[in-house]
Amino acid sequence: MYTHLRPHAVDMRPLHGNSDLLDRGRRWAVIALVAATGLLSGCSTPIEADQVSGTYRSAETGGELRLEPDGTFLATGISGDEAVGSGGTDTADFSGEWEVVDFGSDDVVYLSIDEGLGGVHGFPLNLHGQDAFELRPDPDGPVSLVLEREA
Repeated sequence: MYTHLRPHAVDMRPLHGNSDLLDRGRRWAVIALVAATGLLSGCSTPIEADQVSGTYRSAETGGELRLEPDGTFLATGISGDEAVGSGGTDTADFSGEWEVVDFGSDDVVYLSIDEGLGGVHGFPLNLHGQDAFELRPDPDGPVSLVLEREA
């Protein structure tokens, strides 16, 4: 009945005469892959928990953050505005637990707040150089506070 409808054959033979083009394409694909691997592996160095425990202080405000080796922290003299972008300019003391978290292309130290900063439950600290963290309540906004490791 429908004998005139036949599937079309697809030519699966290799492309002859275009081997130079294929070789160049493969070469560029390998170069791009190697370059991307090098760039991605150089994007960030993983943070190790034992590298970040210590006391950090803001030279500007005097606010302090102590990251204890047991995974707890105590922050003193840091305002809600500096930490999370809301809560006012009055400084607060807050505490809780910290951990290193893989946040996409960067590792961050995440502070989980147990008490002391209103309804805020936590926020990330971004590594700033080798021995400092920055608070950036809005990921696309400016840095609100830099905490540098004390010697």
